[in-house]
Amino acid sequence: MKRIPFFLLLVSASSVPYSDWTPRPIFSIEGSDYENTLTFVSGMSYALTAVVEELGRSGSGSFICNAPNVIGSQLVLEILNSRVSGSISSEKAIATVMEGLKEKYPCR
Repeated sequence: MKRIPFFLLLVSASSVPYSDWTPRPIFSIEGSDYENTLTFVSGMSYALTAVVEELGRSGSGSFICNAPNVIGSQLVLEILNSRVSGSISSEKAIATVMEGLKEKYPCR
């Protein structure tokens, strides 16, 4: 079994309530290994959370509505696993997650 770096465990612990969830991506980012793929997912989660928080603070509106305060790694991974497989580019991953968030939390 591969070891998960401590910071990834913190991301998982802080993003979702305690569960037996284990990240199992069915894709990789540009052919990267498990650890690097999860690092990318974690980074995207942090970045999306920061953007949504800043848009809310500034009153600029958001590209998603009624979303949780934290766009957790589990949510990002679920969106990607439901839409892609194999090796994908980072650009494809970002576009796929953005599309998935807009569909899951539409602004009407």
